[in-house]
Amino acid sequence: MTRRSLGLAILLAAAIAGAVGLVLGSRLLRPPEATLLPPSDVGAGLRFQQSVAQLLLRQGGVSQRNDPVVVTASEVNAFLARHVAVRRRVTVWPLVVRVEDGWLEVAGRTSLRRVLERASIGWLDYVVPGTLLDLDVWLAAQGRLRVGDGAGELLVDRAAVGRQTVPQGWLWRLLGADPSELLAWRMPSIVERVQLEPGRLVLHTRRRDG
Repeated sequence: MTRRSLGLAILLAAAIAGAVGLVLGSRLLRPPEATLLPPSDVGAGLRFQQSVAQLLLRQGGVSQRNDPVVVTASEVNAFLARHVAVRRRVTVWPLVVRVEDGWLEVAGRTSLRRVLERASIGWLDYVVPGTLLDLDVWLAAQGRLRVGDGAGELLVDRAAVGRQTVPQGWLWRLLGADPSELLAWRMPSIVERVQLEPGRLVLHTRRRDG
């Protein structure tokens, strides 16, 4: 290969690498679909609390109702946004939830700076420009919901940074956390199963004797 041919090959490889980097960068910085849901109305967060109260009434035997309790994704997101306070240095916030047929997605906003601080890689501050470190980045986990024994858990099938799918292990290392701690929560044991439908969760409760 002549020197000229070698130079052209290097330029071509650099152009391809640059194009791939631009595409990958745009996907990493592009917010997931969960963040594009229409804004909820003012009363959505209160309706979520009323649904939780109805479950607790059934759990305590005060209510004998057995019809499904329906909670919309808008109500969940309104409750998270308006009624949940978090610690200042939490790595990922706010959180948004998207519900589709049979699966659920949880996405959270962070920045490269916060992720690196959590992972103790602060030396990259001297390598990466501050404007890039402070850009919003969304982390997302998508999967099926398992309910039983008074607990709920998201069984993750797909992890992503922005719109770019990444191995699940990468996501947990970025967060410096165990997924079983992040994506599992307590739930009234009266809840027998949860049906995931586009835009809503349908909670079916056990029938109490008498």
